[in-house]
Amino acid sequence: MPLEKDTQHDELYYLRHKHDEFKHRHFPWENHLLRKTTSAYIWKNPVMNAYLTRIEKMLVLLVERVAIVRNFFDYTVHKYNNDHWS
Repeated sequence: MPLEKDTQHDELYYLRHKHDEFKHRHFPWENHLLRKTTSAYIWKNPVMNAYLTRIEKMLVLLVERVAIVRNFFDYTVHKYNNDHWS
């Protein structure tokens, strides 16, 4: 979920980024953040599996919102720029 795209009109975002090339994109960590960072033993428990699956999206959202704080003092990028992996 690109943060910059959510704050702009679709047409303006397209005009600014229509020539962007994303050859070396990052690993899609958003899909399995907790599964890659926690023990496999926890995921075998059906109760914990359901709980961790539900909170995984919230944790991804928290990690992505850190980009706003990180970009606050960097005047060379847009405040909502979240494309640090290209």
